[in-house]
Amino acid sequence: MLNFIKYSKYAFVLSILITVAGIAAFIINGLVMDIDFEGGNVIEVNIGKSFDNADIASIVKKTINKEVTVQKLGAATDKKVSIKTPPLTPKQTTQVFNALKAKYGLKDVDKLSTSTVDPMIGNEIWQKGLLAMLLASILILMYIALRFRIMSGFSTGTSAVIALLHDAFIMFAVYSILRIPVNSVFIAAVLTILGYSINDTIIVYDRIRENQKILKKTSNAELVNKSIAQTLTRSINTVVAVLICVITLYIYGYMNGIQSIKEFTLPLIIGLISGAYSSIFIASPLWVFWKDAKSKAEAKKKSKS
Repeated sequence: MLNFIKYSKYAFVLSILITVAGIAAFIINGLVMDIDFEGGNVIEVNIGKSFDNADIASIVKKTINKEVTVQKLGAATDKKVSIKTPPLTPKQTTQVFNALKAKYGLKDVDKLSTSTVDPMIGNEIWQKGLLAMLLASILILMYIALRFRIMSGFSTGTSAVIALLHDAFIMFAVYSILRIPVNSVFIAAVLTILGYSINDTIIVYDRIRENQKILKKTSNAELVNKSIAQTLTRSINTVVAVLICVITLYIYGYMNGIQSIKEFTLPLIIGLISGAYSSIFIASPLWVFWKDAKSKAEAKKKSKS
């Protein structure tokens, strides 16, 4: 049987390295915020023929010298495009359309709409998203502390929440390092992963609680090792099945230029892998370290009295 507790020390080091790299990237470059948070313009145009998102993006970037996001409207075969840009002046908006007009032989009626996204709305979404993550963590802590009282509920809940926050930090770290724009869809994906990851952790905790009643003389480390080994196949099969579905969706979105699918599935892929990893190497080992430290402190206190 694999000694998960022993190898968890290396897992902690790996997680710390990724988190530190993410924090360093954030300090140096900051998070790349999408139009949802930064504000900007959305220009919708009827191209009237099949097109490639990369070609549209290249034309717009050359025109305004700014990063843009291009997305097909509707189905993959749709001939309409939505272009998200940083804040533009009316003159720049006209220049963008004229560049597309010249390239694809468009008429003035093909400019479907131009709208402005207020950054204040993005700030509100960001704040409410972080508040939702905080509230979810508190409620999860309370639920697990109550459900797993036999395992010393508070330490169990705290370990689970730390593992959840670990998953969220890993997702933010990867986005910060790779300079991927963060938007409201990313926040939704993080909240989704929090719900999925805690389910994985609870499966392991349930087995620990059951084994604790049977293996009363077993050490905490052996108890957790045995419990993880018993649930490992189920956890891996579940994660792999979900990953296959999510990766397939991402490939579909990538191949057909559907930005919304890509934006949602990419953070899910990162979070699913991190969630499976943290349930095994973060949450349960943390509980063992906490329990062992508490037992040593109590034994030391008794020896002094």
